[in-house]
Amino acid sequence: MAARRDPTQGHRHSGTNIGYLLFWQQLGWRSNIQKKQIWWGYGVVGMIAWFSSTIFHCVDCWVTEWMDYFYVVSPTSVWPSSTHYPR
Repeated sequence: MAARRDPTQGHRHSGTNIGYLLFWQQLGWRSNIQKKQIWWGYGVVGMIAWFSSTIFHCVDCWVTEWMDYFYVVSPTSVWPSSTHYPR
């Protein structure tokens, strides 16, 4: 497979990561959230998925492609944290 580099697509993924960072800030500020550890894990998975996808769009090889597919099967692709916050 030929190496495909698309840094502009990688920069577009930065907006997604901002959503996850805001999500983490909300968890830190709110102390009354039930099952906080589960939401924390959700944020970790989201940031790993974002990182994997960004790397894939900058350097294309079998490892980064596998990492990008991690995002497809992660729970964050079903319910984006940038639009839903725990109450």
